Amino acid sequence: MVHALANVLGLSLSTASLLSFALGIRVNRTVGQSVGESFVPVLDAAELQGDELRQVEVDGVPVLLARTRAGEVCALASTCTHLGGPLAEGSREGDTVTCPWHGSRFDLRTGAVVEGPAVFVQPRLEARVRDGRIEVGLPAAAGAELPELANLANLQAPPDPS
Repeated sequence: MVHALANVLGLSLSTASLLSFALGIRVNRTVGQSVGESFVPVLDAAELQGDELRQVEVDGVPVLLARTRAGEVCALASTCTHLGGPLAEGSREGDTVTCPWHGSRFDLRTGAVVEGPAVFVQPRLEARVRDGRIEVGLPAAAGAELPELANLANLQAPPDPS
């Protein structure tokens, strides 16, 4: 009887883990997305103002553009790592963006999770302004997947804007 109950418990736990995998629970939704080998112009710099959140595409990957309170242009993968929500449709408070689907909050400067349920860092791309255009890319990692694990390893506290 004990052996049968242990088997039923084991089968139940295995089934539950398959169900959570099928639903994408704790699965990073940005895995497999990659961008090209150079900076790509995506938007006129004058088109991104204040607390605005804008979505652009780089090599078919949706990218969220925003300016920090200090005016720096930031670029994150626009697909929320938690359940794939569109971050560009989210809300903003200071230098954080909140996913409209489940409320995960991310630091716009680093991609760090400020508040869950997300557990994965939001992939960050390099952004710059050149000749009046905002350019986005990953020139140091040409053609590589978005650097979620690199973000975890290299995450540093952002500078204090004051």
